Amino acid sequence: MKILLVVSQSDKTKSAVRLIYPPLNLQQIAALTPPEHNVDVIDEGFSSLDLKKNYDYDLVGISCNTRNAFRAYDIADHFRGQGKKVISRLSNKFPVANMALRNG
Repeated sequence: MKILLVVSQSDKTKSAVRLIYPPLNLQQIAALTPPEHNVDVIDEGFSSLDLKKNYDYDLVGISCNTRNAFRAYDIADHFRGQGKKVISRLSNKFPVANMALRNG
């Protein structure tokens, strides 16, 4: 199985100061994934994901926080539009269940 794991980052937050220690949750998942699966990790804080491009993945996992949620929803919509399975994780400090339900 080909798996893509994405840490979303909006254009507005790309100009902000980067974390000294970027989140490692997706790298940990990639490391724990059985070797028969091919896993790629894209952290948009360091490299962009081009949504105009078609990607050949079976499963896409997206991690984001509140300020990058709309970018994560755009990524999820893109891959769902290609018929891919999408799993998302929103680390949200504020309850926005209606927004998550509309986009999840």
